[in-house]
Amino acid sequence: GMMHAHINLVGWVTMGLFGLVYAACKGAAAHKLVPLHFWVANIGVIIMAPGIGLIHMGNTEAGEPLAIAGSLLTILSMLIFGWIILRSGKQA
Repeated sequence: GMMHAHINLVGWVTMGLFGLVYAACKGAAAHKLVPLHFWVANIGVIIMAPGIGLIHMGNTEAGEPLAIAGSLLTILSMLIFGWIILRSGKQA
């Protein structure tokens, strides 16, 4: 269902893309913000997943804050990733 699609997209597809880009772009992989990117992305997924699950089970009041926080962390991780790529591209 919907939860599976969200977790698959955020937890697998985006992480796979991050990994492929870092593997292909050694300059990006060496950037000092990569550990921050890793943790923000993973914590976002870890918080978002139970939030979406709770919403799906009908507990919107408990799930919505988790889903929102996880989504915001996920967006932040994508912004950090974009920054890393832009900065490493200028150094190349």
